[in-house]
Amino acid sequence: MTLNWKSFLNDGPQFLQDCNYKETKIYIQYSCDFNEEEAYQRKVGLHAAFIGLVACFIYSYVIYHTRKSAAINYKIWDMNTVTAADFTVEVGIPPIIWRKWNRRNIKDTQSFKNFFRDQLQRQVDELPPVLDNPATNTNADIACVIFAYSNRKLIKALIKRGKCLIAGKIHNILESEERINHLVSDHRDDFIRPVKAYVSFNTQEGFERATAHCGTSRNIWG
Repeated sequence: MTLNWKSFLNDGPQFLQDCNYKETKIYIQYSCDFNEEEAYQRKVGLHAAFIGLVACFIYSYVIYHTRKSAAINYKIWDMNTVTAADFTVEVGIPPIIWRKWNRRNIKDTQSFKNFFRDQLQRQVDELPPVLDNPATNTNADIACVIFAYSNRKLIKALIKRGKCLIAGKIHNILESEERINHLVSDHRDDFIRPVKAYVSFNTQEGFERATAHCGTSRNIWG
């Protein structure tokens, strides 16, 4: 139903009675007048918002492109640069390995490094080859083994004593010496037991074999 606004004002009750239905809808159209200054300010705001969005998009794209380029450049550098890390895996040493070596019939005849190396070499040799080149997939010899120890508290105490020596604080030096002796007497067995080993192989085959069949270079024992 369409109503004429002037007629509605002149004869309102009659139109109100005609519009007394649930389905009746009344549409009112009106115009808004803006002065030129207000319209100009709205246009400036719209342009500024658009420029801001474009700048954010460009900035995000530049950051994304920079990160991707840096990752690709690092891969290229890593492929062109051969370091010991390319052939080295980090191996956790279970306490049972240390306890097994501590048996007198092993400890008296073989050092722990040689014992650990022999045990690890045997496990790696039993794994199937990984690389496709038959000329290089047979050698998986271990080049060297470096141990890591859980002795952070002792190292911090030694550093503190060194600082006291440099500063000439005699009283603090005596306290540091007492702290070090206490740590050594209470935790000697923990300090001398290796907890991790960094194992370097002679070839890429050894490294790949040690990691691919164990899921991670941190769990070579399986």
